[in-house]
Amino acid sequence: MKRNLEEGLTLAELLVAVTITALLTVVSASILYAALQTQAYTSDRAAVLKEGVIAMERMTNGLRRATYLHIPNGTGQQRTLLAFSGAVNDDNDHHFGDPLFPRIDEDPPRDASNDGQPGIATLDDDGDGGIDEIDSAFDDDDEDGARNEDPLNPTVYQFDGASTLSEIQYLAGGATATQVLCSAITAFTATYEPISPAKGPRVLVSLTLSYGTGDTLTLEEYVYPRNLIQKSGKRVL
Repeated sequence: MKRNLEEGLTLAELLVAVTITALLTVVSASILYAALQTQAYTSDRAAVLKEGVIAMERMTNGLRRATYLHIPNGTGQQRTLLAFSGAVNDDNDHHFGDPLFPRIDEDPPRDASNDGQPGIATLDDDGDGGIDEIDSAFDDDDEDGARNEDPLNPTVYQFDGASTLSEIQYLAGGATATQVLCSAITAFTATYEPISPAKGPRVLVSLTLSYGTGDTLTLEEYVYPRNLIQKSGKRVL
């Protein structure tokens, strides 16, 4: 008796094949799902880390070039604010990026002449017959009655206490420009540390990132501002 070679699978064989296929499909789907979850998790962490690194670079690079350190300083040594002179050539004297002393954001401090008197000590600055009058706080450097005529135009980094670190640039004329640098912050501090008169101060910038899963990462860097006005003896913070 001859067997029919075109005979198909038996019902039992078909059921076994379908079961194996279903199992393979479930396993493959589980592996794919896990891979996609891992990719999304890794991608989210990478995005947060990238924001944090960019924020740190903007703060530390600007602070390193700054000619004036406003916050923190010797009287307020740890703050959740960081403020220093912005990269602005205020008086258009073309000294932007001066290799010897980057004379940018050149707003003079109070008592810019550093003589302990309004205007220039012992001189009648405003031609009214009086000497060293008007302002005992030395904010009026030409004795014209107006104080702080050319205030500092700083770049400010501010943490809102919740999750956001913003950069605020104070421009000429009182205008401001605000940019959110990172929205996954749990802590931000800037700490002033006096080192020595020769080396000047340094600032520890600390930024803590949250990955939204309970995991955090803290980025820290010490910055030595290279060109502070204080080094010339004109200003002491």
